[in-house]
Amino acid sequence: LPTRAPRRRRSFGDFFVDPLMSHAPVVARRMAVAVVLGSGAVGLIWRKVIMIARGATQRQQLRQMCSEHDRYLIYPEGTRRANKPDADEPCALKVGGLKNVYEAGDALLIMVTVNKELLMNEGRCQLRCCTTLYRARDASVRAADHANFESFHAAAERAWVATWQRAYALREQHERPARSAPRPSDSDDPGSSVGSGGALETLL
Repeated sequence: LPTRAPRRRRSFGDFFVDPLMSHAPVVARRMAVAVVLGSGAVGLIWRKVIMIARGATQRQQLRQMCSEHDRYLIYPEGTRRANKPDADEPCALKVGGLKNVYEAGDALLIMVTVNKELLMNEGRCQLRCCTTLYRARDASVRAADHANFESFHAAAERAWVATWQRAYALREQHERPARSAPRPSDSDDPGSSVGSGGALETLL
């Protein structure tokens, strides 16, 4: 079954971490591809970047580009949130990419990774290595299980929030052991050094 992987949008560090950990191309704006310089060029050459122009690329065009891949990553939050006041809280998901997934009959594999912005935070001009990332993932949200898009979207929202909470619980458990935290599921990554993904993953 084709799958799409929604990922958590934090900073330009997303474009280093998520494709590496998911072995999947990422949907990215031209500016993001340009900012990462050589990495962006390599990504285009090896077809690991699905490049779009904000405000110009139509949803149907994006669907066509994505259909050429077995899996790909999308960022349903729609904007980088690492420096927002509510950065550690889940926000509502944008409809466009999710609607493409539903109309194509694909599935979502939701992954959330905590601490990516500690690797690279362009808003604060920070770069860092030796960072532990915490990743949680959810079971697939399948288009075929929902009679309409509204139902599919609501299920994706619920899964997104639940996965987000588990990812942060992992960090609390490992970095603040004195605090009680929900027990992570078997599908969660208890901590990996500099390299976990965090967004929605679409697998075809």
